[in-house]
Amino acid sequence: LAQVSLGTPAPSPSDTLCTGLFSSAAMADEDQPKKRTFRKFSYRGIDLDKLLDMSNQDLMELFRARQRRKFSRGIKRAPITLLKKLRKSK
Repeated sequence: LAQVSLGTPAPSPSDTLCTGLFSSAAMADEDQPKKRTFRKFSYRGIDLDKLLDMSNQDLMELFRARQRRKFSRGIKRAPITLLKKLRKSK
């Protein structure tokens, strides 16, 4: 017959060692402000900088059919101003 224990098992020495390492690492992180890392944006494998350098015609070649159709028929004022602001802020 197998014994079933209902309580939590006693922590092993290796468990206490690991928790001690994590607590000292956490204390070191509190002293220094954490640096923010930003995700690089890319569309279909092309970085944002290269996308902003592209002409509207080159951008259209990257889009799918629905976006190409809408772009070729003329996009409204809001997306045009967004593209201008993005290119200017670069």
